[in-house]
Amino acid sequence: MSRPLLEVADIFRAYAGRFLERCRTRISWPQHQVLQAIERSRTSVLGKHRDRCTGCGHEFAFSFNSCLMGSIF
Repeated sequence: MSRPLLEVADIFRAYAGRFLERCRTRISWPQHQVLQAIERSRTSVLGKHRDRCTGCGHEFAFSFNSCLMGSIF
């Protein structure tokens, strides 16, 4: 299954800085943590893993790990 060309995290990475400049005092610390986690999602910061076919076990690509949102709360 291929990934879309643009993900929500891409938008966050592109615009979060400007958003925070304008709204930093209006968001809570947990909201800020979520924003940071989404920005780091699927980047080298969180490491990568090898994708593997569940049918035959063939390894075919590397994917960056997602943000594990459950670990924040």
